[in-house]
Amino acid sequence: MLVQIDPDATVTGHLKVYVNGGLAADDAAAAGDTHFSFGAVGVSAGQTVTLSLGFTATSGKIITVYTAGAPGGTFTASNSCPDGAPNVSTSATGLRAVVSGWS
Repeated sequence: MLVQIDPDATVTGHLKVYVNGGLAADDAAAAGDTHFSFGAVGVSAGQTVTLSLGFTATSGKIITVYTAGAPGGTFTASNSCPDGAPNVSTSATGLRAVVSGWS
């Protein structure tokens, strides 16, 4: 999976993919076009798929999360930084990401 994360050596992205409770996960350093890889995840019609992308950093904060289009589902951004940055939950836009390897 490819997610655009501004390159920053102090930031690590943590991707989790849940399919009906099953979990596949990977971590990657923020590198602009940031790639996450994990083994095959079986999905059948009617199952629920949830993508969770978290960040950890040694300093600073995430300022912008880029969203695009309206792919369906709900986009939620939760901020645990002590500076009071906003949380977001919307179905009007989705995460800007590329999921590949469909078969």
